[in-house]
Amino acid sequence: MYPELVESALRSEKNEIPTGVDLGVSCNVLCEGALTRQTGIPYMSLLHLVEQATRH
Repeated sequence: MYPELVESALRSEKNEIPTGVDLGVSCNVLCEGALTRQTGIPYMSLLHLVEQATRH
């Protein structure tokens, strides 16, 4: 992967996230990591969240 390409592609992403959002959801593990690094908001797998919801 090319970190500079990811950084360039996601440069404006942080500014597009509404105030108060504190968790992101992704369907791709690589995207989770990149989005978390670029936005400062933790991203989790949709499957992980579904699993957590069905266990409680």
